[in-house]
Amino acid sequence: MTLQVNDLYFSYKSNEVLNGISFQATEGSLLCVLGRNGAGKSTLFRCVLGLLKGWRGQILIDGVDASELSPVQLAGKISYIPQNHSTAFSYSVLDMVLMGTTARLNRFENPGKQERKLAEASLDLVNIRHLRDRNFQGISGGEQQLVLIARALAQQTRVIIMDEPCSNLDYGNQIKVMKAVKDLAKQGYLIIQSTHNPEHVFLFADEVMVILDGIIGAMGRADEILSEELLREIYGIHVNLHEIKERRLKFCIPDQREVSYVEAL
Repeated sequence: MTLQVNDLYFSYKSNEVLNGISFQATEGSLLCVLGRNGAGKSTLFRCVLGLLKGWRGQILIDGVDASELSPVQLAGKISYIPQNHSTAFSYSVLDMVLMGTTARLNRFENPGKQERKLAEASLDLVNIRHLRDRNFQGISGGEQQLVLIARALAQQTRVIIMDEPCSNLDYGNQIKVMKAVKDLAKQGYLIIQSTHNPEHVFLFADEVMVILDGIIGAMGRADEILSEELLREIYGIHVNLHEIKERRLKFCIPDQREVSYVEAL
């Protein structure tokens, strides 16, 4: 499974957000997307997912033009995990995951035994079967994010797009979620996720794509392209990047306060 984007443009009225985005990502990899707020990360995702109309360019999913796919066909190829998710009803974890199976059912068809087995297998893939009967609203933020990943797996797509999946999680839950995401990439899924945390990129990403004001500023392996200058351009702060050991990093900011990132794998 491949995702190829060619010369993609999109504007909100007179405000051009994407200005000629082109890249290709393949199955079995985790692509992290870095960029400041408003750079165009979420807009790119929404174009690929078919949630925005009026974009110009080409989006190919396994060689098929996305503009020729119906919403149901697109849902059979790409699943989406939003930054935040809340529900007004007290669904169980299993029911939340079962919702992912409905993308392949007829309009008035309910999930049956086959879909339930698929949902339970998806819970197993992210090691949360023990939560199956818990109330989704009553579990931790990290556990909720793993449930949403399981729901995406139950949708049976090979491409999963995640919009800042760790944005509201504490450090421990961030690492748990990122490990689960990396494991899925190793199993052959194509995972594309946005993040504001360079640590996630260094520790887990196979590739990183940097979006700067609607264009791709750089793309490649994190240890090859993420320099102090580029991080400064992304976030507008002076950062000194030191490699302590293999995949062990320390960031220093101008006032000499240090934040150490330790090996978590």
